[in-house]
Amino acid sequence: MPDRIVGGRVVPDRRSQYHMEPIQAIAEPVLKELYPRVARRPSNDDEIQPWRICYDEIWRDHADDIVDDIHAFADVHPVDEQRTDGAIKYWAYGCGEQFGNHHTDMHGDRSYYCIAVHVGLLAYTAHMRALRTRMYCEHGWYRVIERFHDACSGQPGYGFISASEKWGGLNLVYRCDPAVQERCREAERVAIGRASHTCEVCGLAGELRMLAWRKTLCDEHMLLRQVDYTEAEYERLAAEYAAGRPRWQPIVQSWQDEGLSADQIYDDFMQQFADLDEPDRRFWAVHCTRSCLLMRGREEGRSRDEGV
Repeated sequence: MPDRIVGGRVVPDRRSQYHMEPIQAIAEPVLKELYPRVARRPSNDDEIQPWRICYDEIWRDHADDIVDDIHAFADVHPVDEQRTDGAIKYWAYGCGEQFGNHHTDMHGDRSYYCIAVHVGLLAYTAHMRALRTRMYCEHGWYRVIERFHDACSGQPGYGFISASEKWGGLNLVYRCDPAVQERCREAERVAIGRASHTCEVCGLAGELRMLAWRKTLCDEHMLLRQVDYTEAEYERLAAEYAAGRPRWQPIVQSWQDEGLSADQIYDDFMQQFADLDEPDRRFWAVHCTRSCLLMRGREEGRSRDEGV
C-alpha cells in the first residue's frame, strides 16, 4: 500500500511486515563485498576453497558465540550514531580470543571468527537501522524493541509491523502463527516490562510520569519537560488559544490516529504553528495534542478521567 496524505501529513504504510533471516544468512552479501575470497564457494565438487571451509566451520562450531558477541555490541552501543563502521570493526577484531588464533584468514592476520562477527555486525546493524523506521518512539526504547525482535525472529509466521509509545507505555504490533503466539506474547510482555522502567528519551532508569501526557522518563528528562507559567501568562495564552479556535479546530478534527506517539503528534503541531511566538506555539501544540489523545481515548473506550 503506498503512502497516503491525511490532514496534510504524509502517512506511510505501516501494515507491511518486516522479517529477519538468521544473521549468517543476512551477512552473506556483506561477506561477498568485504571478503570476496573467503566468500567464494567451490564451482564444482573437485575444487577446494579452504577459506570458505574455515569460515563455514566457524559458524558451525561457534554460531551462538558469534551471535552473543553481536548482541553484546548492540547492548553497549544502543544509539544508532554509535554503531559506526569503525566501532564495529574495532569490536569484531577484539572478539574470539578464547578460541585461539589457529583459524586465520589467507593472510594470517585475522581470525575467521573476527570476520564472522564483523560481517554479522554490519548486516545486523543495517537490518536494525531499517527496523527503526517502524519505531514511533524515542531512541531510549530502541534497544528494548530490538531485543523483542531478536527473540521473535525465526518463529513461524513472525513479522514485525511497528512499535510505538501509547499512553506512556510501549505498544508492539506484529504477526505470528497461532502455534507460537504464546511464545511471542511472552517476549512482548518482557519488552513492555523493560520499557516501563526505561526512560524513553535516554534509556536510563525511568518511570511513568503524568505531565501534559503520560510518558516514561528519568528524573532529568522529567524536569526538562516541565513548563511553569505565571497566572498572568497562562491567562493570556489560554485567551489567545480560545480566540484561535477557528484555525486549530479543523486541524484537530481532521486528525486520524496512524499509530504515532504523543510526542510525534506534538512535533507535527509545532510545525503547523511555526508562525506563532514560541510560548504561544508550544501552548497551542500541547493543547491540540491533548485533544487528539482524548479523541483516541474515546474511540478506545477510555474515560476522560483516566487522562492522557
